[in-house]
Amino acid sequence: MYNKEGKINFEVTPYKQIKKQTNISFYNTDKGTADLVINLTRNSSPLLIGVNNDILIKLKNKNDYIIDTIKEVDHLNGQVRYSIPNDFLSLTGNVDGQIYIAVNGKEDIITFAEFSFEVKDALINTIPAVDKLREIRTFQDFRQNIMGTIKEINEALANGDDYVTLMESTKEKGLKQLNESEEEIVKNLNDLEEKIKNDFQNKETNLTNIFNQTTKELQKISDEAILVIQREKDGTLSELEAFSKSIKEEIETSTEDKINKVENISKEALQAIETNDVITKEDSKGWAKYKLVENDGSQIGYFNSEYPMTRENLESMPSGFYYSEDKSNNP
Repeated sequence: MYNKEGKINFEVTPYKQIKKQTNISFYNTDKGTADLVINLTRNSSPLLIGVNNDILIKLKNKNDYIIDTIKEVDHLNGQVRYSIPNDFLSLTGNVDGQIYIAVNGKEDIITFAEFSFEVKDALINTIPAVDKLREIRTFQDFRQNIMGTIKEINEALANGDDYVTLMESTKEKGLKQLNESEEEIVKNLNDLEEKIKNDFQNKETNLTNIFNQTTKELQKISDEAILVIQREKDGTLSELEAFSKSIKEEIETSTEDKINKVENISKEALQAIETNDVITKEDSKGWAKYKLVENDGSQIGYFNSEYPMTRENLESMPSGFYYSEDKSNNP
């Protein structure tokens, strides 16, 4: 094959890239021979393409465009090939394109930079320099084909009545089938509507019965629960009253016993005091009260060289136990 290969190189990168002006130019007569060969790289190495990845290409020429799947893929070398369809190749002018790869279960897409190429109009009136006989023979073949077509048209016109009759018969048959189909469709729709109504009424009746039955059961359960609660309430109140009464009686009995014990103890204490000549607070009211030692049992004070034990110092001190370091000249 003598295909025209327009080669384009793309690098997978997030950095800004301008549209590639490829200078690729095809003719609208390059039927089946106009190929785009695209090399894909990442970090300057061929991009490894999975066998399950979809590779899409979009080509746009003015208001016309095509989105297609690229089938020819070299998975290990990161190269794809796309033959431009003849229908799209017949549109002359500048073409913009872009490549997309669906990865990770076709949820993520890598989009490559845009590129452009041109489709030119060929000089179809130029005859290849092969041979005049071929040119004449081509014209004769063309004329023969035209004459055959004219003959078929004339024969068809001669049998025009038969065609008209056949067309009328076909028309009537078609209309009859349409009418029959319409009646059958209307009948089916009416039957379906009636069935839906009946089903809806039956379901509505079932739902009403279920609702009424459920309401009765809930009411019954509620009444039984109220009776149980009332019985439990009455029983609990009776138990509480009996318990309260027993506690009250126990407290009254216990309190009376304690009061009697206290009175007896008081009487016994008074008798013991009177019998044993116990000194009461009233008896000791006029007694002299002096501390001989501190509360912890230590001496009240002490004398030393700075505060010697002299007559004056002793007379100024309260009664109690004292300690003196200096024994000379002591009173």
